[in-house]
Amino acid sequence: PSLRIIDKITQRMEGGGAQAFYALEFFPPKTPEGARGLISRVDRFGQAPSPPLWIDVTWSLHSGKRTFETLVAAKAVCGLDVQLHLSCSDLTREMADGVLEDAIEAGILSLLIIRGDPTPPSTVWSAPAGGFKQAKDLVAYIRRKHGNTFSIAVAGHPS
Repeated sequence: PSLRIIDKITQRMEGGGAQAFYALEFFPPKTPEGARGLISRVDRFGQAPSPPLWIDVTWSLHSGKRTFETLVAAKAVCGLDVQLHLSCSDLTREMADGVLEDAIEAGILSLLIIRGDPTPPSTVWSAPAGGFKQAKDLVAYIRRKHGNTFSIAVAGHPS
């Protein structure tokens, strides 16, 4: 089974921390051809002398299934550890429950949580009804529902 991202980072740090590492972030492909091309590129990265420690694929309201397909393929085909990048944009609690259950079923236990950008064409961010105002609200919700099942990283800014 794959390690949670925090466990992989901890292993590196306990080993002296001298060995640099990196991760890659991708948006899910929109077409089957794009999916094949992306997995081929990810596999080449995975075979490199210094492969990424993990890859991150962004989930959005419009990419849901494609995000999981990409993450599962990266794990199964390329042998890489993966992280689900989850934004609060357009995400309701009900949708979050579904995404998190899908992640558990797929064995994806590392999350990167962000508030996200305004959904076009809007230029002002607002939480959807039944959604999350800030990343910390989504993190608290995940912890209440799932305890420490997930390793959670947060990218944020002061506001």
